[in-house]
Amino acid sequence: MVYQPMQPPILSLKERDRRWQRVLALMRERGFDGLLVAGFRAREMYETYISDDYNEGCVIFPLEGDPVVITWAYLRVMRARWSQERGSKLWVDDYRVATSGTGVAEVLREKRLGEAGPVRAVHRVTRHDLLPVQRGGGPAGGASVGLGPGQAL
Repeated sequence: MVYQPMQPPILSLKERDRRWQRVLALMRERGFDGLLVAGFRAREMYETYISDDYNEGCVIFPLEGDPVVITWAYLRVMRARWSQERGSKLWVDDYRVATSGTGVAEVLREKRLGEAGPVRAVHRVTRHDLLPVQRGGGPAGGASVGLGPGQAL
């Protein structure tokens, strides 16, 4: 008997595109130039919706341009690259390691997000919260939005 490792389920690029289009539509509707989607080391792994990967960090998802995965764990970047070497197509190509908020701020500047002022963090996050990044026209200090039960992405 030959051992054949099981292949875990893989979400398609078509599914990625569907999800990204829904997120982009919501961003346009709400006037957001980008989202900072945080992942936590618990059951809330929000970043997986956009990246299809639990990365122990966050995903910066601009309205225009490519998203960036930021993690504080070098192993997460290596794991993503190993998957890529085995033939898996990553949903997000740009993985970076940052051990502090400085790395996140650098990517926000690079993507030209949050130029109108500071971005306010959501202190208590529920499964319906998103952290938007707005340019101009938003409330002072940035903005956040919660999705109601009928407003799933």
